[in-house]
Amino acid sequence: MKRICPRCNEPLFSNCYVKDKGINTLSYLELIIKKEQFQKENKEIKSCYCSKCGYVELYVDIDDSNKHHNNDDDDLNHLKRTVQQYARDYKKKMEQKKQEDEQLQIQLQKQLFEQKLLKEKIKESKKSKRKKALRKRIILKKMLRK
Repeated sequence: MKRICPRCNEPLFSNCYVKDKGINTLSYLELIIKKEQFQKENKEIKSCYCSKCGYVELYVDIDDSNKHHNNDDDDLNHLKRTVQQYARDYKKKMEQKKQEDEQLQIQLQKQLFEQKLLKEKIKESKKSKRKKALRKRIILKKMLRK
């Protein structure tokens, strides 16, 4: 006769056994699951109960994403990891923003430098034009005097 899980109606597996790893009067139950090629997987057996009706259930955490019973420590650890991740993301974002600001400052300085160079070139060209015009006047005056 196949056994079916009362909660999720999936068939139950019988390729496992329970082992007591306790010392003296302390009991520490462990579920040993037989896998292919004589490999075994150990899972800690946990328990929970209903304080209203007295129902007791043994269970094994298959993986972290399918936990049925949340632990306050797990919630705190999750919150801590979330805050740490947020801090890392924030720090990364601030570094990127700082780099962008530095690049913007460098570009602005380049533009100002280029503008100054252009103004100096214009001034120099005006001076050279004035000098040429002045030379022409002087030459014309000398020629007129003769």
